[in-house]
Amino acid sequence: MTYLGVSLVLGMTLIIGLVFVLKYIYRPDVTLLKAVRTEMFEKEKLPPMNVKQKLFK
Repeated sequence: MTYLGVSLVLGMTLIIGLVFVLKYIYRPDVTLLKAVRTEMFEKEKLPPMNVKQKLFK
């Protein structure tokens, strides 16, 4: 195999492994995220970002 082939196989294996660990072993609590609705963000609009915020954050 070439370097590209090995990298793709290894990358996919690592991504699948990470998803497995996060889903079945770590199990993050996402119950608060289920209550989030888009209307919450539309109610209070954020001001536009200035140049400093765009560059450094």
